[in-house]
Amino acid sequence: MEEGSQDLLGVTVNPEGMAHLKRLVNSTRWTFLGSIVLNLLYLLNSFVQRLSMPNFENWKRTNLPFYFELKLHFGYVLIASGLFVCEFYFFWLFSRRSAAACERLDSDHFNESLRLLSRFNRLAQLLILLSILFGALEMWASFNFLAMRLRNPG
Repeated sequence: MEEGSQDLLGVTVNPEGMAHLKRLVNSTRWTFLGSIVLNLLYLLNSFVQRLSMPNFENWKRTNLPFYFELKLHFGYVLIASGLFVCEFYFFWLFSRRSAAACERLDSDHFNESLRLLSRFNRLAQLLILLSILFGALEMWASFNFLAMRLRNPG
């Protein structure tokens, strides 16, 4: 084993691996902050979109799925943004705790960091499911728009 290497849970973490974990911690911090800014932009865009479409009640008669999409969009963005920020928070905690546990050779804290990674994964799966459901609603609305255009090509 290399000098300075550490054996943790049957996995050898050498100084190069520790350097990678520390870079992961730093890059995750910036990714986390960037995700918060991005989600704030999504929320602002959704809010402005909602304000700029004052007569979307008319869509209820012509394209019901698009009407549902318009009604649900702001809530979808709020929920998706919240899940996204929580997801990155768990990943940020994982990267910090796993790096600290490897430095201290603390297997309990390393196992706890793996639980955080599992929570991150569950939130990612929930976000994917939510996106699939909303994407199906958007596809339904788009097919209705296509049908409307085919009936009235002018």
